[in-house]
Formats: sequence, C-alpha cells, structure tokens
Amino acid sequence: GFVSTSTNGLAGNVTLRASQGVTNGNLALGAAAVVTANSGGAGAGATVNILNNSTGTLAVNSIITANGSAAGAQGGTIVIRNNGNGAVAGATTIAANVTATGNAANGGSITLESTGANAGAVTVSSGTVSANAVGASGNGGAVTIRGLTFTGSGGAQTFSANGATTGTGNGGTVSLATTGATADITFAAGGFALAATGGATAGNGGTVSATAGRSLTVNATSLTAGALAGNGNGGTINLTGSNTVATGTLTISAALSANGSLVGNGGTINVINNSNAARMLNTA
Repeated sequence: GFVSTSTNGLAGNVTLRASQGVTNGNLALGAAAVVTANSGGAGAGATVNILNNSTGTLAVNSIITANGSAAGAQGGTIVIRNNGNGAVAGATTIAANVTATGNAANGGSITLESTGANAGAVTVSSGTVSANAVGASGNGGAVTIRGLTFTGSGGAQTFSANGATTGTGNGGTVSLATTGATADITFAAGGFALAATGGATAGNGGTVSATAGRSLTVNATSLTAGALAGNGNGGTINLTGSNTVATGTLTISAALSANGSLVGNGGTINVINNSNAARMLNTA
C-alpha cells in the first residue's frame, strides 16, 4: 500500500495521478493497495489525492484514510476525482472505506466526484464514507459526492459528517449531487443515507443536501441533520429536484429529521423542484 505517517505530528501527503500523457487511461487500486495518510501524533491527518484525467475509469477498491490518530488530531483531506479529458469524464467507482475522521477534534474533508466539462458516473458499491469526529469532542467535517449519475449499491451505507461520537460537537456537511438530464436520486429502505448529526452528548445538527439532475425520491428515513442531546439546535436539510432539466418529480414519503434537542430550536428543511412536474409530500 501507500503509507505516510508521522510519529510526532503531521503526516505527509499522498498523490496518485493517471492519464497525464493520454486521455483514455485507467487508474485502479486493488484491495491490497491501502492508502494511509494518518497523523502519528497530535497533528492533523494529511491530504490524499487520487486523480485521473481521462475518459477511462478511476476505480478505488482499497481502504483510503486520512485520520487524526492521537487525541486532538483533526481529520485530513481526501479527493478522489476523475476530471475527464476536457470533453468526457470517465466513471469513478468506490468499493472500500474512505475516512477522514478527527480524534477528539474536527473531522476532515472527503470529495468523491467525476467532473470536468462533461461529468461521468459515480458509484459507491461498498464501504463507509465518513468525516466524523470520534471521541469526546469535535465537529463533523465535510463529505461531497458529485457526478453525472450516482449509484449507491452497497446496501445500508451512510455517508456521514457527524459531531463527536461520545461527546460534544456540531454536525458537518454532507452533499450528494447529480448533473445528468436523466440522473435520478432515490433514497430507499436498506439503501444509502446522509447524516450530519450533532454530538452524542451536545451539539447542533449540521447540513445534508441532495440535488438531482432530474427526479429526487425519498422513500425512507435516510436524511438526518438533527441534534442528538443537550440543548442543540436542529440542522438543515436541502432537497432539490430537476436541477438540470425541468421534467423531474420530487417525492417525499418518509420522515425527515432536523430536530433540535431539549430546549434547542428546530432546524430547517428546504424542498425545491425546478420543474412543472409534481412535487409530492406525503410525510407522516
């Protein structure tokens, strides 16, 4: 694998690039090609860049981490991107854990995307995508997933940027977006979910956003941005349909949670469909 750690502070960065001289190459990391940029001491996790500039595929089948290891160490930054060749971007596929967690400190930043002049598909077929704060304190970080289309085929997966798992911290931000004219997003029972909750004992909820190029459907309780404890305020949930074409529907038939805790204020839920088609709310 590729390892960059430090025993007394900041880890070094790791960058893997493909298709620098051609526009149709592939970049593939097998299960044994673990990429680690964790801090060894109290310094933050480092930066991992895995980049392909191609119509070919960027496939990550190995664990990628940029975690803060010791108490007080923030999560680092992970960017997995197929940037295309200026005309067409190839697919980006993830089939392993990708984490940038803070240890009693703020979570880091994770970006998974297929972008460029013409975006490609993004698939997360297994594994965890997490920029949480773990331990007694720390805010959630940021998770951004963006592509022409999105497929989450790994069952009950949660893409998360939660506040401290055993203590106090605010939720971070989680964003999922598709840009294709036929790109639908469906949250279904047993499928993928977005979470940016406050800490286990106190903290405000964060922000979760889902933006579909065409139709957006929420059939399960899959979006949470609430406060869990203390007097935390609820966070924000943003749902947008028909962001590319004006023909999509936006359907909500399950509960959305951006609740406050105890005497904390409730959060905000924004529902927008840029279409002449139906916007259907049937939440109990």
